[in-house]
Amino acid sequence: MPDRLAAAAGRMTTVPGGWLAHVPEKSAHLVGLIEDGMGEVPRYTRARWSPQPWLRENNFGTYAVNALDPSTVLAAFERRVATLGLDDAGRERVRTLVSSRVLRSLDKEMTGGGASVPARTGAWGWHSIRLGRRQIRIRVRLVPGEAAFTMLDHSVEMEENRRAIETVTESAESTKGADFGYLVGEAVHTENSTAVAAGPTFTETGSGRKSSGESRTESTLTVFRVASTEPYAEIATPYTLRITLEADDPPPEGRGGVRTGFDRFRGKRVLTEEGPVGTLWEHVPLSLMAPDTDPGADLLEAPDLTALAPPRQDVSPYVLGPDTLHGDGSLKPFRFPDTGFDVRRIVGLADIQVANTYALALSYDAGFSMDGPDAPRRARDTGLTRLGTGSAQALEDGTGNAALTAYYHRATTPQGYGIPGLSEKNIVGDERAQLDLYAKPDFSRARLLTVADGKKMEVLRRTGAGAAATVGRENAQDSALGAGVLISSDKTGLHQLGGSGTGPYAAEGDALPTSADQLTSINTKPKTGRVFLFAVPTSWLSVADVRRGVKDTRVGRFVGGTFGHVRPGPKAVSSQAYALVWVRDDVARELGLIDDTNFPARVGAAWDAVGSASKAWVDADKAYWKKRRAATGLREERDAARITLADAERSMCIRDRRVPAAPWRRRRPTGTRCGSRWGRPGQNSTRSWSPPVKSLTTAGPT
Repeated sequence: MPDRLAAAAGRMTTVPGGWLAHVPEKSAHLVGLIEDGMGEVPRYTRARWSPQPWLRENNFGTYAVNALDPSTVLAAFERRVATLGLDDAGRERVRTLVSSRVLRSLDKEMTGGGASVPARTGAWGWHSIRLGRRQIRIRVRLVPGEAAFTMLDHSVEMEENRRAIETVTESAESTKGADFGYLVGEAVHTENSTAVAAGPTFTETGSGRKSSGESRTESTLTVFRVASTEPYAEIATPYTLRITLEADDPPPEGRGGVRTGFDRFRGKRVLTEEGPVGTLWEHVPLSLMAPDTDPGADLLEAPDLTALAPPRQDVSPYVLGPDTLHGDGSLKPFRFPDTGFDVRRIVGLADIQVANTYALALSYDAGFSMDGPDAPRRARDTGLTRLGTGSAQALEDGTGNAALTAYYHRATTPQGYGIPGLSEKNIVGDERAQLDLYAKPDFSRARLLTVADGKKMEVLRRTGAGAAATVGRENAQDSALGAGVLISSDKTGLHQLGGSGTGPYAAEGDALPTSADQLTSINTKPKTGRVFLFAVPTSWLSVADVRRGVKDTRVGRFVGGTFGHVRPGPKAVSSQAYALVWVRDDVARELGLIDDTNFPARVGAAWDAVGSASKAWVDADKAYWKKRRAATGLREERDAARITLADAERSMCIRDRRVPAAPWRRRRPTGTRCGSRWGRPGQNSTRSWSPPVKSLTTAGPT
């Protein structure tokens, strides 16, 4: 049935008590599950708070408590791309990427450069008539608005993890053996001019095979866990969802309308759809917030983390050297701490990604140059970085914020952090690249962003090793019985015809597999005191080595001759960025980030006072809720007493009606409540009440 004629039908069902959940006491009051008649819940909004300026585009450490609604923007996007012939698999990928659950889990990744998925659309044509297919990329990005402070709260543990998982598998197999067989035939002359000879045949073959194989697997899992137990602020941030279909890189300046129309005919377009998707409520630790003060207040300005040098091909000697600048200015070897050093965000990620494409382009083509404003676009136009290819998608996924922060500890080692999956097949062969990233921090220029107490910093390290081996043997013996005849022809000579049938067959084989696995897991939970958030300047070195299939083989170089293709070899490009790192107090002093000069005792005492004030506020709020909780019980007792009293008065009124009044007092005195409508507590009543003592005394003797 056509989509325009299709309809949907459904039924709404109400299930009493169908939702079961654990709800905190304050949340139950806020959503109206508990009504104690004592007014609004205290939100502590007299003093306003705002997120730190550097947290807007580098969100981390927050916890979203609701979901966004992308249905309107998604429907508009699907209508716009309907003429390009987006395949069903691409539609499902986009729908999954913008689903409320994925948006909530990837909100921190999508607020930067966004997340992308590969897809396929139609190529040449106009409107909905397309010939061929084209690889494209669809990017989803969340654009935050101005955050609004709503309340303060406490007694919640917010946990954030960074996982680094790596698995290496090596295997080898070999098979060797021999085959032996013979054929015996006998032919007897038949004295026939056509079938001149005939006789039986016997064939027997034997084979023996020996096989062996072995494999080895090593896996490592490292989880850097940071949990906050300090008071937090609740903020409401409106978000705009932007969905972009990238069938071409943004055109450089000066491109005319004729070329744009030709690109539209080829299906190379950039379509963007955006719109509001609602407000996201987030819990933010107070260490990542700042109190709003008067404009003239004497406060330190937030550090500027945007002034970064662009990527360049020349590498400084410091990046290539073995030592690292520490906080005191000395050059010492740097070993990544076992605990107490957790990278949360990379500021300047776009420059690192541009440097990666530069390094790949320089190693891909000897004629590539980094000069010119269109250099990033040309670098993304190689066989390994072209839009929509699997290697380009692997490059983006492997160099995102989540990947670089999780593998930062690997990038600081001499082995570096390798990006997997950089290979692409084409008509004439395949192309593959090895890209390694190396990070060199500079602790002498680190900037202190904030100080926090009440953090938990844990590291889980799990290593697994597995080995398997197998040895096999197989023998087979086969025979066949048959007969043959020799046919004579004047034009073609002699021909031999025959047939055979399976005879005795025997085979045997055995195999011996063995395997061993070992798993080691260590979860380090040190006692964490004060922690510092630093912006550590980090120099990144991208080293790429590309091999271009046929062109880099001996045959390709021979065919190309002296003036043919020249393999550039490994190329390196450096870039600058900041790493936002939580550093424990003892680790910060070991690296020279903190000492008695830049963090004297009086400053430490001031932060101790902040912690004491925070604890005092938490205790006061808990005491308030303890009293309010007890008052709720008193209110329930009062309501129960009112109900009991109302029932007693109703009973007395009924008894009063049954007692006959004296002849001289038949008229009911004013003030009695037996003739009125009695209500229970909580019902509307226009009359006040008092104990009906007079009605009993004026009824006359019984």
